Amino acid sequence: MDTDPCPVLQGALRDYRAISSARDGRVTDVTALDARCDADAIAQADALVRRDLALDLWDGLRLVEHFTGRRAWTIPLVPEADPFLGG
Repeated sequence: MDTDPCPVLQGALRDYRAISSARDGRVTDVTALDARCDADAIAQADALVRRDLALDLWDGLRLVEHFTGRRAWTIPLVPEADPFLGG
């Protein structure tokens, strides 16, 4: 998706919204963002992404970016402790 450059934050704030949703698609939160360009809004939205939630960043009716939830890895550090590896 196209993002506009943001060398200097000037001008009016745009209508950015970060919309979080659960795995089942249910909207869990809507956050208004104070940003003047896509780059600034993307940075703010990225900080809002939670482990099990997806987040869509909108500028009015335009989808700017989709973020997937961050998953915690559960790989054992010691292979012997993993029952699937014979531990």
